[in-house]
Amino acid sequence: MNCRRVIGGVVLSAVLTVAVTDAVRAAEPPSAFRDAVALWQMQDLNGAGAAASHLSITGDVEVGVQLDGADLQASLARGGDGLVARFRSGYLTAVAPAPIQLDGKKHASICLRLRDTSRAWKAPLLATADPSDALANLIYANGTDLFYRWRTTPPWERVEGIPRPHAGADAQHERGTYGFNGESNDAHDLLEYEAGTWICSVVRVHDDGRVAVADQYCQAERTIDIGRQAVGADAFYVGCKRGTAEFLDGDIAEILVYDRPLSDDESQAVLAGLLAKWGVGGSHSSHSSAADTIPRDGLILRLDAADAQCDDQGRVAVWPDSSGRGNALQQALAASMPTRVDKTLGPLPAIHFQSGQFLRGPAILAEGDDSFSIVALWRREHLGGSQVICEQNSAQMRSGGRAALLAQGAGTGADSHWMRNRNFADGVLPVSAPVAWFGRDGWHDVVIRFADTIVELYIDGVLIDEEWPHGALYRFCSPYLLGAGFSAEGQLESGFVGEIDHLAFWDRALTPEEIVALSGGAEQVAIRDQQILGPEQESIQYWKPRGKAYAGDCMVTCQDGEFHVFYLYDRLHHAAKWGLGAHQYGHFSSRDLKHWTHHPLAVPIAQQWECAMGTGNVIYNEKDQRWYAFYTDCGSRIQFFDKPQRGAWLFRAVSDDGIHFRKDFKPVQAGFDSDIFYVPETGLFHLIAEGGRTHFASENLEDWWTVEDSEFRKTAERDDLSSICPDTLAWNGWYYFTTGSSRIYKSRNPLGPWEEISKNVFDGLFFSKMHEFKEGRALAAGWVGYPGWGGNIVVRELVQAPDGELGLRFVPELIPACGAPLPLAVTHNRGNVSGDLASLQIRAGSALAYAAVDNVPQNVRIRLRVLPSANVEVLGLCVRGDGDYASGTELSFRPATGHVQFGHPRAGGLDDLQPVALLMDGDTGAMPAVAELNRPFTLDLILKDRIVDVCIDNRRTFIARRQDPGGDRLFLFAAGGDAVFEQVEICPLQD
Repeated sequence: MNCRRVIGGVVLSAVLTVAVTDAVRAAEPPSAFRDAVALWQMQDLNGAGAAASHLSITGDVEVGVQLDGADLQASLARGGDGLVARFRSGYLTAVAPAPIQLDGKKHASICLRLRDTSRAWKAPLLATADPSDALANLIYANGTDLFYRWRTTPPWERVEGIPRPHAGADAQHERGTYGFNGESNDAHDLLEYEAGTWICSVVRVHDDGRVAVADQYCQAERTIDIGRQAVGADAFYVGCKRGTAEFLDGDIAEILVYDRPLSDDESQAVLAGLLAKWGVGGSHSSHSSAADTIPRDGLILRLDAADAQCDDQGRVAVWPDSSGRGNALQQALAASMPTRVDKTLGPLPAIHFQSGQFLRGPAILAEGDDSFSIVALWRREHLGGSQVICEQNSAQMRSGGRAALLAQGAGTGADSHWMRNRNFADGVLPVSAPVAWFGRDGWHDVVIRFADTIVELYIDGVLIDEEWPHGALYRFCSPYLLGAGFSAEGQLESGFVGEIDHLAFWDRALTPEEIVALSGGAEQVAIRDQQILGPEQESIQYWKPRGKAYAGDCMVTCQDGEFHVFYLYDRLHHAAKWGLGAHQYGHFSSRDLKHWTHHPLAVPIAQQWECAMGTGNVIYNEKDQRWYAFYTDCGSRIQFFDKPQRGAWLFRAVSDDGIHFRKDFKPVQAGFDSDIFYVPETGLFHLIAEGGRTHFASENLEDWWTVEDSEFRKTAERDDLSSICPDTLAWNGWYYFTTGSSRIYKSRNPLGPWEEISKNVFDGLFFSKMHEFKEGRALAAGWVGYPGWGGNIVVRELVQAPDGELGLRFVPELIPACGAPLPLAVTHNRGNVSGDLASLQIRAGSALAYAAVDNVPQNVRIRLRVLPSANVEVLGLCVRGDGDYASGTELSFRPATGHVQFGHPRAGGLDDLQPVALLMDGDTGAMPAVAELNRPFTLDLILKDRIVDVCIDNRRTFIARRQDPGGDRLFLFAAGGDAVFEQVEICPLQD
C-alpha cells in the first residue's frame, strides 16, 4: 500500500508540473521560439524549429534534467520548458538531415540560456564542428569576458584594393618592413622582418636627417627632411599610434630611448647586450653583464618586461621606467591592458599586446627634438597592416610631429587598409560582455541580434556591446558543438561545467520586445539593467554613455532658447568596425541647462558601406523650418565594393522636429569635417571644411558654389591650420573661427579677415565647438579624453572681453550638487606652515613646503582663494595624493610666467615643467599661459571619478583625467616664496 502511494505521488507530481507549465504558457504571448530556424529545449535529444535536428552526446552530459522552484518559473517565463542539459565537461553535437545554416544572411539572431556552475566562465559554448576552421568558436568565454564572434566573407570579396592571397603562398617566408615613422617624413621600410621572429632593433635619427636602422641581421640608412622633423610632446605610447590606431599584435621584451643618436659602436654594443640578455639566438647572460653593455649617457626611458607590474591574470597596469627618470607607462582600462607572459624567452617574460591593448606615459623626448635613438626587442604575430612598437607623438597629427618605431605588414602601401588588423583580415567583429558585470552566478540569457547594419550582444535583456558590420554571415552552418569548441591549434576543448536551458537560431532579427520576453520580461530586464550598467546620469556634465561606450566630438546649436548638444557615439575608442570608427550622432537638449532630454540617435549608420558619421554640424533653416545635420561618411578610410561614391563626402540628414532625421544619401560636396553657419545680412549659408581650405556658399542648403576669395582659405593656408573639426561662432558683434581645438581667430565680419586672439584658451578638452545660447551667453562643448579616443562630455561657458578676447568658466547650472563643507583640518605639514583652512600660511624657502588634509572624498568640490606673495616661485594643490608628497595629481601655478600645469610629484618634490597640451588625454601637461596670477585669485576644483576639472578666477578652465583613483590626501603647497590659501571648502559631491 505504501509503495503504491509513493508511485502515485510521483505520477501526481508529474501531472501537476505539466499542468503548471501549460497554464503559464497559456498566459504568455506567443513565443519567439515558434518561428526559430532551429530550437533545442533540452528535454530530450530531438530539436525543434523549421529545421529538423538531433543532438548526440559525447562525454558526461545529461539531458531532460528537471528544474524546480524559482529556476523552473524563470525558465517557463522565458518560453522554456523547465528541462535542461547538465554538462560536466562533455558536449552535445547538433546535426540535421539538411544543414542548419545562416550563411549569407544579413539578419539573424541567437538565444542561449545557461549557467556556469563552476563559475569559471572559461570554456567554448557554441562552435561549428570544423576543427580545420580557426574561427569555429562562435560563443565562448575566456575567464573574464563572454564573446560572440560575428563573421563575414574575406575582405578581398568586399573591399577594393585587397588582393586575394595567391594559392600556395607560404606565410612563413613572407616579410614585412620596419623603420622610422615621423608622420609624412618617414623611413619605415629600411629593414625586413618575419612574423613570429624576435627583432632587436636600434633606430637612430641624426640632426642632419640621417636615419640609421640596425638589427641582429642587417643595417640600412636613409635621409629624411630634417627641416620638417620636430617631434611633438603629447605622450609616449607603446603598442599603438596615439591610442587610436596601428595597434600591435605581438610581444615586447625591452625598450630603451636616448635623447641623442648612439654611435655605431654603442649601437652594436646595445644589440649584443640585449641579444645575450634575452637569449635571442643563443644562451642567456645575466642581467648584470648585459647592463654593462648598455650606455647610460642620454638614457631617458628603459622598459624591461621583468619589471612590469601585473595583476593575478597577468594584466599590466604599470610598466615602470628603470632609467631613473620616472617615466612609467600606464593603462587604466582593464580591457586595454597588455599581459605579462612568463617564460616567453627562456626563463624571461615578455609583454604581449593584442586587439587594441597599449600603454601610455608622459612625453620623454623634448618638444621639437630631431635627434634621438629608439632601441627595442620585439616581434609581431602576423604581417597584417602597420603596427607601432613605440612612439612619441603630437596631440594633433602633423607632418614631422611623430617619432615611431613602426613595422609595416607584407605588401602594405602607405594608404592601404590591407590586413589592418587580424579581425579585419578574418572578416571578424567580436562583441563581448565582462563576466564581472553580469555575474558568475545564476542563470543568464544571452541574445545576439544581427540586423544588417548592427550586431548586438544582450545579457539578461541588457545591451552590453555592439558592432557595425559589413557583409553577410559566413560559415555559420551545422553541425554545431554545444559546450565545446576548438583551441587555436584545432584541438577539441570541452571544459564547460554547467547547465543549458535552451538554444535557438533565427534567420531574422528579433524585436526589442522579443528580446525582453526571452530575458524574463520588462520588470526583470529593468532590474538587471540597473545592476549591470548602473543608473542613468541626468546631467550632461561629465556624461558618457553607460557601459562600454564613450562620447566623442560635440556639435552645438540653439533654437528658440533650447540648447542642443549633438555628439559622436563611440565604442572601442574609435576602433569599432575594424577601426573605421562607426560613429553616430547622439543628441541632448535643454532649455535651462539643468534638465536635459537624451534623445534617440539622431544620425545612425543606415547602410553597411558607411564607415562613420564624421564631425559636421546641425543647423536650423528658418526659410523652410527644417533641421539639417551635415556629416562626412569618412569614406576615404576604406572603399567597400557596394559604396556608391569613392572617397569621403559630405552628406546631410533632414528633420522636421530636430529629433528624428532622415538621410537622403545624396552627396553634398567632397570633403571631411565641416562647419555650416548662416549670415542673415546676406541670406547665405556657408560651409567650410578642411580647416577652412574648402569654402562653399548656398541660398538653400541644396545648391552650393565655391567662394573664390575666402578669408577662411587664406588663413588656413597661411597658418597651416589643422584640417579637423572647424568651428565658427557669432556672439555679441564678434565672430570667431577655430579648427581642431588649436588656434582661435576673431573678426568683426562673419567671413573675416581673421586675427588670432592673443590668449589661447583651449583647456584640454577635445575639439570643442561653440554656439550662442540666450541672454547674451555662449557655450562650448567638448570631451575629456581617456587613453584612447572618446570620453566624457564637458560643457563650458565662454567669457568675452570688450576687445573680443575669450575665456572659459564653469557653467553654474552644470556644477554638480554637493553637500556642506566637511569639518576637515590639516593633519600633516612640511616646512613653515601655520593657520587652518580658513587662512593657511605657507612660508617656503627654496624647498617645497606643504600642508596636508586627509580623508578627502574621491568625488568632491574644493573651493578656495589664493594669495601669492610677490616673489613666490610656484604654488598650488595636489589632489588624490598620498604619503609625504609621494603621489597625486599636482596642479601648480608659476605666477611670474603664467605657467599652469598638471603633473605628478617626483621623489617627494614638484614635477618638472610640462609642455603646453591643448588636448589632454592623461593628467600631465600645461595649459596656455594665464595672466595676472601674481594677484589674489579663486580656484574651483571638481573631482568626479577620475576627472580633475579646474576653474581659475572664473575666467579660465583646465581639465585632466587620472589614470587611477589615487589617494585621499590633499596637499596645499608653495616653493620659493610665500602663499596664503583662504576659505578652503571641501564639499562631497552628491550622487
